[in-house]
Amino acid sequence: MTQSPGSIEEISLYSDTMIEYLKTYREDMPQWLKDYKSGDFVPFSDFMAGRVGYYPGSWTDGTLIKVGNMSQSVHCFIQVDYWMERDYLNRHLATPRCVYGYHEIGRVEWALEDILPHGDHPLPEVAKKCPKEWYDRENPYYFLVVFERDRDRDDSWGAERFAVAFFMTDAIAMYNSLFVHEYRKAPWILLLQDHGLGGNYDRFGRGGILDKIIIRSGLKPEFVVLGHSTALWEGYERVSGAMEVRGGMHESWRSLHRLVPFGEKY
Repeated sequence: MTQSPGSIEEISLYSDTMIEYLKTYREDMPQWLKDYKSGDFVPFSDFMAGRVGYYPGSWTDGTLIKVGNMSQSVHCFIQVDYWMERDYLNRHLATPRCVYGYHEIGRVEWALEDILPHGDHPLPEVAKKCPKEWYDRENPYYFLVVFERDRDRDDSWGAERFAVAFFMTDAIAMYNSLFVHEYRKAPWILLLQDHGLGGNYDRFGRGGILDKIIIRSGLKPEFVVLGHSTALWEGYERVSGAMEVRGGMHESWRSLHRLVPFGEKY
């Protein structure tokens, strides 16, 4: 999901970005993704078995996907936004160059029971702050799109395949239910960006409900791609030498931060 000037094409021109740094963490493509054929059903547990990138409040911003895919450090991404109506998202995905250099080869529809077979775990903090009509959206969706690299692109462009799950639900509540309770693992990388204009009932950054969930659980992403004007959680340090990238509706700069191992100073 590309947006100028932070498109995959432009980012690929840089040689000292966070993408180059993350290439040192390159992972093999998950086996289920290698074997995928259009029409196959993919259990959500297979999708979650490896590294996952998570973007709360993503809207149409593809920055996390670009960074993870071009470095081939992540092949599976979750984009969550309770404002993104399905018709709008489908129109966006159908636009030329939405995912530049890639084409869609299949989709998998999931029900909430596929995502959270043991049920969700409501949070009193969310119930207290989030308007019910925001949290309990009509016609929510949970579906996966598998993308394959165009034949005229090579490995330097990104992975041969990657997969993006799109959820229309509350990103804070989903983090708690999915990562803390259902899988007991943190996303490997997360894009942390607070948004204004009244679209969020609470901040994603330091001091917000999501921060408190992460502190309580101890489940912290290995890397955070941080948007400007967003307060980073404690326990992270900026990766020196990793040039910022731009993206999102307002083309804001994002920097890379890593989790400081226990016992190290930050």
